[in-house]
Amino acid sequence: MSSVEMPYSLDTPDHILYVTDQTGQFSIYNEFINGGRNALSINSINQFKLTCEYNILGYLNTYCELSFVPNARIDLQTKMKFIFNDAFVSISDCAITYQSSSLEEDEFSCDSNLKEILLSFDMDSKLDADVEYTLSFYGLDHGTGDTHYVDFTIFDADFGYEIEDSRFNYYLELENLPKIVINRLTYEFTNLDSISNLKVVFSLPRDMEPNEVLEVDIGSDLQGSNRNTGRLSIKL
Repeated sequence: MSSVEMPYSLDTPDHILYVTDQTGQFSIYNEFINGGRNALSINSINQFKLTCEYNILGYLNTYCELSFVPNARIDLQTKMKFIFNDAFVSISDCAITYQSSSLEEDEFSCDSNLKEILLSFDMDSKLDADVEYTLSFYGLDHGTGDTHYVDFTIFDADFGYEIEDSRFNYYLELENLPKIVINRLTYEFTNLDSISNLKVVFSLPRDMEPNEVLEVDIGSDLQGSNRNTGRLSIKL
């Protein structure tokens, strides 16, 4: 035996390794005693990159990709957290790819809570270290603060130990946010209390994301006719 694989390839609480000859005499040994501290050496993540379709200050609900290269192999039930200091996340769909492969839907799950993304694995085999993995998702609302960063942490299955962690800064451009353009607005009748037809022709500045809906608020009227959605027709 030339090597012993320890969990996550890092120091773990209380281990002693011996190499002996045929008579049982020690020739080499190594030990690590935590003394009840339950400490675990935390490694640093090799690389991290955040790219978004719209990397613009204050932009709401964009498609993003988080790419990272872990130092240790990703265990069967590893947990990961991405915490943004000045952004809000609302994930509706996500995917994980690496090299020329991708994980199946039953091998991982991703959830969001305000500024946090939680990624949970449930696999039959470990994933290699020193490989670039990419988490892609819809639903990041960029903040408007002066600094932007992500705290990225890899945990064991029970959140008992931090395996790797790092903080990564990213930059957002300052641009004018796109707006819906009203091309034409016409009424059939403009009398105050008449039931009329309203036609609004508008242009969207970009394609709608899968987690978005189009909302049209035409306000109230004296007879309450505007609440009748059967009169509404939308063509995109």
